[in-house]
Amino acid sequence: MPRKKKKPVNLEDKRKNRRDTITNFYLNRLTEVCNDPQQVWKLTKDPTNIFRLNEQELNDVLTELNRRVSVGEIDPQVRNKIIQGINYQ
Repeated sequence: MPRKKKKPVNLEDKRKNRRDTITNFYLNRLTEVCNDPQQVWKLTKDPTNIFRLNEQELNDVLTELNRRVSVGEIDPQVRNKIIQGINYQ
């Protein structure tokens, strides 16, 4: 029986899915801890956090945050608290 030919993997789709997953994870986590600016800063910019966001990921998170605020999924006050937390130090 002949082997089935493997489909080529679209690496661009994999990267996009990974970026979307990271963005959604951080956005959900940041909305949970938005009342504590120090915790927001630790998640996003703390040099000792090996899972901190790089500039591209941070821009993706902020873009998605603004989109969700404009749609009405997230309150603008939550967005302001997250941005204050990112700029905490």
